[in-house]
Amino acid sequence: MDNVKNTIAKNITNLRLANNMTQVELGERLNYSDKAVSKWERAEASPDTDNLICLAKIYGISLDELLADDESIDDIRRNVKEQQKEKGFEFNGEDCEVHISNDGIHVKDDDGNTVHITSKDGIVIASKDGEEKKPKNVVLGAISGLTVFAVVISYLIIGFTVPFGFANFWPLFLLIAIVPTFVEAIQKRKFTHFAYPVLVTCVYCFLGMLLGLWHPYWVLFLTIPVYYIIFDPIDKLIHKEEKND
Repeated sequence: MDNVKNTIAKNITNLRLANNMTQVELGERLNYSDKAVSKWERAEASPDTDNLICLAKIYGISLDELLADDESIDDIRRNVKEQQKEKGFEFNGEDCEVHISNDGIHVKDDDGNTVHITSKDGIVIASKDGEEKKPKNVVLGAISGLTVFAVVISYLIIGFTVPFGFANFWPLFLLIAIVPTFVEAIQKRKFTHFAYPVLVTCVYCFLGMLLGLWHPYWVLFLTIPVYYIIFDPIDKLIHKEEKND
């Protein structure tokens, strides 16, 4: 049983690396976390039958090939590389291999360490033992910092220049959550990541405190479940199309 588990772990790792995929990307395709994928690759756990079938479909191989021995998996990896050459540009240097295609840029050095740059996940660095490190999103971090700075300055200016400014304009601080999540939703193309409930709260507070429109504008909160009912399937559809690509 342990031999089977180890074989599955090794094959999953080899196929993922051969396809220039990160653990995060593979996990998203299976609707699992990257931690679950990491456990599979370390043979601490094994995917169930349904996930094995899904893995075989993702890599375009049969279930028997997925469970094959080391010699067979090497053949599969060579076939995958041939397919990658057809899809994009590949360069093999003395110290590294570079593959450029529609899904991003993938670099592998002679020690087995890899760097993946994609529009979806940004920059992901993976060591030869499968450990992944994803640098912080610089753009998102910069926007978050600028938002905090702009909100604080605006609040102070309004507070000292507008009557009751400090009391009426505190909802400005809700923008600290709204703006970065909006940017993240666009970057990852996942609209449900946007802090829409916070936006509704911000708008409602301004309407109430500045215009006295507490009623009937409380109905704005009823749009929150509607928002997720609409955009959750849209996110899944986009995610499904990315899987097929």
